[in-house]
Amino acid sequence: MHPWVKQVVGVELLHPPGARVEILCRQPVAMVKVEGGVLPIDGEGVVLPSDGFTAEDAAGYPKVVGIGSSPQGPAGSPWGDEAVGEAGAIAMLVQPERESLGPVQMRFDAVEGQRRWMLLRPEADGKEGGRIRFGAAPGKERPGEPSAAAKLARVRQFGASALEPGGSLDLPLPAPAP
Repeated sequence: MHPWVKQVVGVELLHPPGARVEILCRQPVAMVKVEGGVLPIDGEGVVLPSDGFTAEDAAGYPKVVGIGSSPQGPAGSPWGDEAVGEAGAIAMLVQPERESLGPVQMRFDAVEGQRRWMLLRPEADGKEGGRIRFGAAPGKERPGEPSAAAKLARVRQFGASALEPGGSLDLPLPAPAP
């Protein structure tokens, strides 16, 4: 029931009396911008406790912007908005590239009723950062859209340069349905 515990893997009773407990902990992958600050989430969109995160810690995670909802429960429970779960899934996918990408924001646009995500470099010194049009979240791809693995490969290949001022990487998306 602890908000950082994702799953109890096993419990072993020991002699002399004692116990060994193996747990799987939740890992923060992104910060969701809310009124007054940011809240950490894991790769499934579960809200994590924010105590213990400094402003510098939070700045090291992708920042999800444009979410209009608030968490529907306490830390350790799902946010309650599918968009936050999608953002968590993308942030988890690109987590190995976080250092090379640098600070990014994540934002979506609705296209034909489906969210299309973008990774954006925040503006700095008045210059607009670059962008990566990622498309749908893993598992939400439309027919003809590259898989999450293919998108990650493109992000690895071109991501950091695409996020330079004025840069862009448009991952191929399927044509709109007729």
